[in-house]
Amino acid sequence: SGAPLLDRSLKKFNFRMVIVHPYIAFYRFIGNKVVVYRILHGVRGYSHLMKDAMK
Repeated sequence: SGAPLLDRSLKKFNFRMVIVHPYIAFYRFIGNKVVVYRILHGVRGYSHLMKDAMK
């Protein structure tokens, strides 16, 4: 079921991540569904790229 994030601003929205080298997928469980918000290359910093997903 992936790992919870360490970033506080993302963690409070219950984002989780799964790493499939070289990519990182960010998702949340909403009810009984998995909603994927972003799939990013692992070398990118993700915190600032996920800000709009928290709106």
